[in-house]
Amino acid sequence: MSVPYSDYAWSSTGVGTLRRWCLAVTKQRYDREGNTSGHEGQKSTVPSRRVIPSPAQPWPTTGAQKVKLGVLIIGSLYWDDKPHRDKWRRGRLCVDAQQYVKAPIRYGRLSRSRGCSYTMVFSASLSEEQFGQAIVVPFKSNDLISEAEFLWIAERSPDSRPNDRISADWGCVALVENQDRPISDKLREAWTKRVSRERCYGQSMNSASGEKVAVDRSGFLNIPWPRSTDGSELGFNALIATATNPTIVGGSYPSAQQIANAWNTHEDREHVDYFLNNKKHGIKTFQDVEIEECLRDHDDC
Repeated sequence: MSVPYSDYAWSSTGVGTLRRWCLAVTKQRYDREGNTSGHEGQKSTVPSRRVIPSPAQPWPTTGAQKVKLGVLIIGSLYWDDKPHRDKWRRGRLCVDAQQYVKAPIRYGRLSRSRGCSYTMVFSASLSEEQFGQAIVVPFKSNDLISEAEFLWIAERSPDSRPNDRISADWGCVALVENQDRPISDKLREAWTKRVSRERCYGQSMNSASGEKVAVDRSGFLNIPWPRSTDGSELGFNALIATATNPTIVGGSYPSAQQIANAWNTHEDREHVDYFLNNKKHGIKTFQDVEIEECLRDHDDC
């Protein structure tokens, strides 16, 4: 005879009554269908392995992927002291666990907010010998979509309002995946679905002649998985980064002389602090030595 649910109906004890009903049904099923142990009709002494969780507890999540997520930082996002960026770093990142990595970066975007001087970009055409040094920092959470949206807020100007986006014509948030520790198909699909919500994601990205664009239309960064500079393991499943749109003229990136001249033309070189702060914090490119030579003697550049 089955145990009617009405005998254990919801009351002020709520979860407790439903749990007792579940246990009663489980016991009754076991008594009726008990396992045999080689002798017909003889009930096994081994209890049933079936478990009915209490409604007060979540269903088991064994097997769910534990994602380790980080941000790949180049440029002022790391050192800029504007309040919205400082808040992002303190609230979202485990800064003490940062690592330096090799990455294909260069100066290549003409930035209006920095007096039409150049800022850093990812470049898919660089050889490994030309890779610069960037910084990887773990996130405190493993929520890929949320962290991408928070990153985009940090990348925008301080007076900008949240706009539920992760891209614009000047750049976008992109993902690079560790092929040795790949993310799940479900998470990858969630990322591409989020990217598909963007208007014209990556469609305005420039590239030099013969070079792949830095970001594909699915939201992935076209660079190799970064390697730590000290040989330690980079134990992430995926990294996100902001890829900005490079300024390409005649199919080419600006030369070191053009980059230095863009800073030299401003009174007191007011925007050269971008270059100096990058170097100070260990963010470097293969162009740095030549740029410094032009800055020291800019009359010859």
